[in-house]
Amino acid sequence: MVKGLTPGAAEDVAIPPIFTGGVCVCYHDIAYKFEGLGTLHSLPGGSEIFRQGTPVDTVYLIERGLIKLSHFSTKGREILVGLRRPYWLLGATQAIQGRLRSVTATTLSPCTLRFITREQFNALSGDLAFSRFLNCMLSLEISGNIKRMIALASMSGEERIIQLVAEIITAQMPSKTNDKISLSIPLKQSQIAQILGMSPEYLSRLMSGFERRGLFTHSKGIITVAKPLDFLETCPKS
Repeated sequence: MVKGLTPGAAEDVAIPPIFTGGVCVCYHDIAYKFEGLGTLHSLPGGSEIFRQGTPVDTVYLIERGLIKLSHFSTKGREILVGLRRPYWLLGATQAIQGRLRSVTATTLSPCTLRFITREQFNALSGDLAFSRFLNCMLSLEISGNIKRMIALASMSGEERIIQLVAEIITAQMPSKTNDKISLSIPLKQSQIAQILGMSPEYLSRLMSGFERRGLFTHSKGIITVAKPLDFLETCPKS
């Protein structure tokens, strides 16, 4: 594990990610290769990391926080492509293909990112263990898209919300605890609905139901969960 990082609850609680991208199990085997590589930067929530349509001169290793990936149509409509959690390497696909960035990346919470130049990335790509990590990560992206399509078709609206909240808990919870926690998810209601494949109106009705039942509250971009470990037990089993 990278020095200075505190393992999240995702290390202890098995919630297969569907809506926030997976964590490659190969990462911890090669974490030492990133130490001293590139530069570390801490960014507040709401910071743009890179913009759609720009060339790839840097790739970014997420070491802490949650990232939003968006695509903007020619008419300026924002399409939320996905969320990414720690140990994901942003921009790797376009760096390999030599193409312009297809999405805009924005921090949703305070984040720590390792900025790795394209030259450093290309040099690492010749390493067998790093290549295995890249293959694992890109495979996770493909399988994650398939899982999301299955979830949208087979899960109820309530199950999808529980799944997303559980993924946010495991990505941001600093330690395994059942004490009440408040977590940042600074997304518009319409963006959450887009991720979950439902209308904002239907999402609002379901969220109100969760609040009445005391499972969690969501207000002004903050989700508060009274007993997070108990909540994780309600997550749909794959």
